[in-house]
Amino acid sequence: ISYRDAEQFLSRIGGEEAPEDWQGQINITYNIGPEFSDGSEIVYLEVNNEFVNKTIRNVIGQIHGSVEPDKLVLLGNHRDAWVFGGADPSSGTAVLAEIANVLGQLRKTGWRPGRTLVLCSWDAEEYGLLGSTEWVQIKCPNPHYPTLYDEWQHYNVIPGTRPYIGNLGSGSDYTPFLQNLGITSANIHYTRSSRGSGVGSYTVYHSVHDSFYFMEKFLDKEFEYHRAVGLVWLNMALQIATTPLLPLNVTDYAVVVQWLTGEFAQRHEYRLLEQNITLSFLNASVDMFTEACASFQLELDHTQDKQLGDNDRRMLNNKLQSLERAFIFPDGLPNRPFFKHLIFAPSAINQYAGSVFPGVVDAMFEATSFADWQEVDRQLSLLAVHIRYAANILNQYTKPI
Repeated sequence: ISYRDAEQFLSRIGGEEAPEDWQGQINITYNIGPEFSDGSEIVYLEVNNEFVNKTIRNVIGQIHGSVEPDKLVLLGNHRDAWVFGGADPSSGTAVLAEIANVLGQLRKTGWRPGRTLVLCSWDAEEYGLLGSTEWVQIKCPNPHYPTLYDEWQHYNVIPGTRPYIGNLGSGSDYTPFLQNLGITSANIHYTRSSRGSGVGSYTVYHSVHDSFYFMEKFLDKEFEYHRAVGLVWLNMALQIATTPLLPLNVTDYAVVVQWLTGEFAQRHEYRLLEQNITLSFLNASVDMFTEACASFQLELDHTQDKQLGDNDRRMLNNKLQSLERAFIFPDGLPNRPFFKHLIFAPSAINQYAGSVFPGVVDAMFEATSFADWQEVDRQLSLLAVHIRYAANILNQYTKPI
């Protein structure tokens, strides 16, 4: 809501006066509440939504690959907005359109990527990720066929440090790809802080004030940030689509899983031990996965400068492609069957935020109320087994090169 509307509510809140550092810039005294000063406790909100069926349309363009045309590199952004959508989503749509223009100019020279590039303009994202989810369900019945390769790293503003890569929650169109099918995904955006704050990174999010005027006057006057994101996005797509061996480092995944396991143990191991549940199987699985990643990465590094045959290259790339899918449990998370990724998922209590080891965390949350610690033990075993699946994929025999 606008500050003018907010003033009407804030000025009527009663109770104790708020602390000095809670006092805002509107010319009123800020109180904590909880009731209004006139004793009323109810605010009436009139909603005038119309419930009608509408046809949605995804716009999909592709450039077929010359070497591995069955491998797909997807670049996507939704184009529907709650109101004007100056930033969300039109900033991303503008960048995607410019990327399409650049790729079109390259194609006119006779250039073709090694893998198929697919540009996706999703419809109805705001109504529940409908466009992308329907495309996944219709176009990808077999999770082992179409693929999305996306770089994990993007630049941050702290010199000399590795970029911070956050856990993807939900709230946008990568959700069905990563958390339902296990297709490696990234969410690329420019924020005002090095680690970003997601939804809260600009103040007019999903409001009538998110307009082209706001974007041009206040957020990106020269559209230089749009250009920067477009260059990073396009460069990533070209690397993924043209590099003979996919530019993914599996040891990064092992480091993250190790770190997450240590953090989980530090927070929860004492509670598990009280229920005679240990983390020994999980720890052994993580060690196995770490060793497999280190061995496979050495194999990849050894082959970078060698001429590979098509079959050898495809074998290595298929392992990289399948790694993420090893963490997909077909039955899904407890009470959330759509979300199947056992390492990363949206938080059960905040869909925008990410959760790690979500099946275990969800089961522990339930166990505190219903004392079902058997389900916690089951989810820990599933997590450990799927981490071993990932290790086994990397350990599968590859012909010496």
